[in-house]
Amino acid sequence: MHPMAAQGMNTSITDAESLARHVGGESSPAAVDAGIRSYEAERLPELVHIGRTSHNAARMITDLSWTGRVVGRRALRCTGGNDRLRYTVMHNMAGLGQHRLSLLDRLHQVGVLPDPRARRLPAWA
Repeated sequence: MHPMAAQGMNTSITDAESLARHVGGESSPAAVDAGIRSYEAERLPELVHIGRTSHNAARMITDLSWTGRVVGRRALRCTGGNDRLRYTVMHNMAGLGQHRLSLLDRLHQVGVLPDPRARRLPAWA
């Protein structure tokens, strides 16, 4: 993972909690194996999402093309000025869950459309 936003640290903390929950105080090899399999089934989709989010965010700020720089900077500026989107992106990047951005959210994110909900936290927060 890209070190941006301490995603590795956040992910390792969440992984430790999940592993402890799945394995618990079990000591028999069969119980530990079953716990690790259920841990992997729970965490693997989350880790794929976190890795993709990390890659996309890093690419957005390191793209060397003219278009990539312009769109990336604009997206960062517009997201930073939108409480709802900023909270959602922070939640996703911290590895706390997956709240996908819709096409409308993406249009708000790059400033194509104004966001009337920009000053409100997401409903799930």
